[in-house]
Amino acid sequence: MDFKARAVCRSRCGWGGVAAGLLALGCLLCLCCLGAQGTKAPKRYAYKVLKAYPHDAQAYTQGLCIHQGTLYEGLGLHGQSAIRTVDLKTGAVIKNRELPRRYFGEGICVLNGLLYQLTWREQTCFVYRCETLEQLAAMPYAGEGWGLTTNGAQLIMSNGSHVISYLSPRDMSVCKRLEVHTDKGNVDMLNELELVGGELW
Repeated sequence: MDFKARAVCRSRCGWGGVAAGLLALGCLLCLCCLGAQGTKAPKRYAYKVLKAYPHDAQAYTQGLCIHQGTLYEGLGLHGQSAIRTVDLKTGAVIKNRELPRRYFGEGICVLNGLLYQLTWREQTCFVYRCETLEQLAAMPYAGEGWGLTTNGAQLIMSNGSHVISYLSPRDMSVCKRLEVHTDKGNVDMLNELELVGGELW
């Protein structure tokens, strides 16, 4: 398949507001080569903030996802990690489910009506029912978990390196891996991922 891989870089300090997470997608860097070092410098993109929404400034946001009009948010830090649903217009928390203290929550996405949440170094992916946040499963995987998105069939995960993994949502087994490069070499510290219009950002 002919497609471009694009990445948006996000620091590990969490977002101060929903606007930063929702509107960062159009911004930074178009990665022009997968699997081998590129010969051209990546094209740079600008961005424009379209709208800002109220948000809990104390939330250590590690994952954001809008599904059927509901904002899902994954929080990080040991002892503070959680998965929650939020009213986008008001910022009010609708439901909140805390993770056990030993887990550091990371990226989230929705696939086939299920909500998936990575953990940083605990090598565990939690699976929830979207409507209730009821935990349905806890699946192991290898390595660190950072950003998460989906192509509608597989989970797509970053791990803080230059490698992106395509995973089976049934058991987190690796279907394939992509290495991200520019003309300067590996693009490390890949984190937040979004699939928009068939392009991986």
